[in-house]
Amino acid sequence: MRDTRRDFARRRRVVELHATGLPLGLFSLAPTDARIVGLGANGSLAVVSRGVVEAESKDAEFGLEGVKGVMKAGPASAQDLSRRILQQVQDFMHGAPKHNDVTALTLARGN
Repeated sequence: MRDTRRDFARRRRVVELHATGLPLGLFSLAPTDARIVGLGANGSLAVVSRGVVEAESKDAEFGLEGVKGVMKAGPASAQDLSRRILQQVQDFMHGAPKHNDVTALTLARGN
């Protein structure tokens, strides 16, 4: 029996990994204090730039909630997930970003 998108969204759990140190890549020799996290079967990971989180429309920000909403929408390849995030940001802003870079790096694991 195939899952519907609604069933998938209800079971899909999104966990936010909080920053633990300096921004990624800022200082090449800086020690890192990163958590090790397992990505389960059919799991996904998204790393987004500040421009995604701080994308504005009227008096609201896209925020991590916007990213989480895209992640919960349903299964996707890494490429499709990045495209969905970037498209949702563009739709939210009603056009191209005016400030900050808008970057989404995603990984998807199969079975």
